[in-house]
Amino acid sequence: MASSRRRTAAAVAVATLLLVAGAIYLRPRSRGEDAPMVRARPPLAATSVEGGGFSPAPGPDATPPGLESRLDALLAAVPVQALSGPPGPARVLEEAARPGRSLDPVGLGAELVSAMDASAGGPAEAARALVGGVGGASEALLFTAARALATRVDEEAARILAAGLVEAAETRRPHLVVALGGSNALVADRALVDAYAGALQPGEVRAAAAFALGTRLARLPGADRDRAARAAWADLDSADPARVEAAADVLGSGPLSPAEEARLLARLALDQDPDRRAAALRALVAAGTEPARLSPALQGVAADPAAPEVLRELARVALAALGE
Repeated sequence: MASSRRRTAAAVAVATLLLVAGAIYLRPRSRGEDAPMVRARPPLAATSVEGGGFSPAPGPDATPPGLESRLDALLAAVPVQALSGPPGPARVLEEAARPGRSLDPVGLGAELVSAMDASAGGPAEAARALVGGVGGASEALLFTAARALATRVDEEAARILAAGLVEAAETRRPHLVVALGGSNALVADRALVDAYAGALQPGEVRAAAAFALGTRLARLPGADRDRAARAAWADLDSADPARVEAAADVLGSGPLSPAEEARLLARLALDQDPDRRAAALRALVAAGTEPARLSPALQGVAADPAAPEVLRELARVALAALGE
């Protein structure tokens, strides 16, 4: 038993000497020293003699103690973007615009609303995509996106859309107006007035802005309301049916002053253009003109043989709605 322990101790001593010799031989050399032609196999050293066995010691290529933990700390400090989670509104629109994809307006609208609800900046992201993103998107896709955004547009998104009415491509601007129509922010109100009453927008943008103003003109500050009303009266005198229709949208938002009401009643009774007469009628009804003042004009139009049949039918429908 004693001789066995002596042999074990001797083996440990020999292995230790070999480890020291190998470390000296394989140490880094300066440029002036000759390097070995063949790299030696990392020596083994006895680190434990429990049970009479040996455990290999790490060779010269082993990672220095503490380096792994330092690498982990470095990697932890690098921001990594999450690769999972629901897609944002821009990604939803990009996927829907891919070639070969069929458009499901109801499904896309619901998906966009969910994407906007998933983050605080969702509506702003959707607004940026509507202004200048999603290349190759169809008009139907953009309209669907605008309708969805109108249900979630906040003040930040409204500012992005308002700026887009000046900067975006003309084909995008009508959709921006649709989205702005869902906002109650003052920046949206003023952007819509600028889009309608300004001289820079094409007819389709002006028509969309007039439709949106038809639900909010009464709440605008006085200067903005007066500006939109002046543009509407000018449109009512136009020979362009689209401008005449826009005038009815704006003037019909009401309330009408006595002078405005009188002007529209005269236009309904006397104007030779059926489109302008129909627009005056629509504006008077939409603005809530009192039946006692509206009925005589309607009865005159319904009985006028020179009036187009369509206009006379409109007058009869309005009279029926008033209970006459």
